[in-house]
Amino acid sequence: MFSKFLSKFALPTFHLNHSSSTLVETVYPAPPLPSRTIRFSMISTDASESEVNSWSPVDEAPTPTEIKEIIPLLSINAEHETHRVAFKTLQQCIDLLRTLPSDEIYTRESKFVPKSTIGKHVRHVYDHFRLLFEKIPHVSDGTDSAYSSVSSEKLNVDWQVDYDNRLRNVQLELSRAVAINRMKEIQQAMINEYVNIPLDTTVRLQATIDSSMQQEPVGLLTTYGRELWFCCHHAIHHYALIRVICTELNIHVPDDFGIAPSTLKSRMKQYSE
Repeated sequence: MFSKFLSKFALPTFHLNHSSSTLVETVYPAPPLPSRTIRFSMISTDASESEVNSWSPVDEAPTPTEIKEIIPLLSINAEHETHRVAFKTLQQCIDLLRTLPSDEIYTRESKFVPKSTIGKHVRHVYDHFRLLFEKIPHVSDGTDSAYSSVSSEKLNVDWQVDYDNRLRNVQLELSRAVAINRMKEIQQAMINEYVNIPLDTTVRLQATIDSSMQQEPVGLLTTYGRELWFCCHHAIHHYALIRVICTELNIHVPDDFGIAPSTLKSRMKQYSE
């Protein structure tokens, strides 16, 4: 019983090959990245008719793959690890959406969490990731990586984020296919373009901190790493609410869905003692 529990948290086995002609396996899944000349829109909200009307896995955008080309396991650093976690956090939601029986379930209002649907929580999670990247200055240092430490000074100049500028009543909260495709777009852009952005790059955050505020939103200085992790942590908390709705609807969710990493780590430690 104990070994069965621990197996849920087991890490994948990696076989490292140090030959320069062979790619090194990483913690990422693997199907072919598009050319780097392709740019994904981080504010895409329109949905094609095929996305909305009938859903099946074949309607999805290609899964980001060959990520092992971007992040070899031997070169994992803080930037790569944080982006890996962000990728995995979005993947948790994608995997859950694939298991839902219908869009009717996706949009059904909860009795336990009034005015909430799984779709609304998914849209809210997506919006925070979208808004983090929406105003990022599109600069390049001329290398294969669109962003690197060389361009961090330019990024510091005018990277502004406003999480209050969210979208509501969009197709993403009505259609699982649309939601999955939008999240895949973010995954792809993070790994193709943003993975080498230094975590200490300055971000200027605009925030409404009180509903009765008469003045403009408060401006706060923060960092890219802090905000990327905030988007992940924020997502996990909304996953916890999605978990409640799924329980209400008799839908199974993975044991680690909506559970903070620190909590999972604490549980593992308790069971190992």
